[in-house]
Amino acid sequence: MRLADEFEHQPKVVTTAAHLGSLPPAAELVSISPGTASLYAFKRSQDGEALIVRFVNPTGRKTRAVVRLAKPLGAISRAVEV
Repeated sequence: MRLADEFEHQPKVVTTAAHLGSLPPAAELVSISPGTASLYAFKRSQDGEALIVRFVNPTGRKTRAVVRLAKPLGAISRAVEV
């Protein structure tokens, strides 16, 4: 886990001039609590029919996490603990 964290990069921020738009000025696509849980992947499946969301608990202790999405995406078809 620590080796993987060394490759983590901060997102690049690009600014533009202020303009009207349909999106709010700030939003969260995904929020996770408690703060000890980390989002490690949020991607479309290879067949394009689903989203894959991966979380990591670096503490090693059993933890219950709550995940909130900005918009409902559908049902959870499978959850795997590894």
